[in-house]
Amino acid sequence: MSEYRGRCLCGAVTYVARGEPVNPHYCHCDACRRSAGAPVVAWVNFAESDFSWQGDEPTWFASSPGMRRGFCARCGSTMCTLEDDGEVCVTIASLEHPEAVAPRYHIYVQHTLPWLKQDDGLRREVREDRR
Repeated sequence: MSEYRGRCLCGAVTYVARGEPVNPHYCHCDACRRSAGAPVVAWVNFAESDFSWQGDEPTWFASSPGMRRGFCARCGSTMCTLEDDGEVCVTIASLEHPEAVAPRYHIYVQHTLPWLKQDDGLRREVREDRR
């Protein structure tokens, strides 16, 4: 079984995910951009049953119906999202080895900033905005 470890910038919030990563992707939505302070955020999902917090748990913010965003209360690092679907979605950049998980597609591409050029050949999906 594969194991993936990750942490926030200061190391207070740490996690271990066992099992295979699911749906690694880039998200261009406004909420992800604003929460991370970045033009796009790379995410990967793990089954909630295969995921555990090792240090402090993140502080949670209900950003939209059915979704909470987790961040470190000490350093402010964006860590994850948690939805009611049984998966934890963590930022690929928070992994100890982010090079091990490459995004496979882009979502919410209708929000892509016009000056951001990503000619990576990956599938691009328009998705209905969350309210």
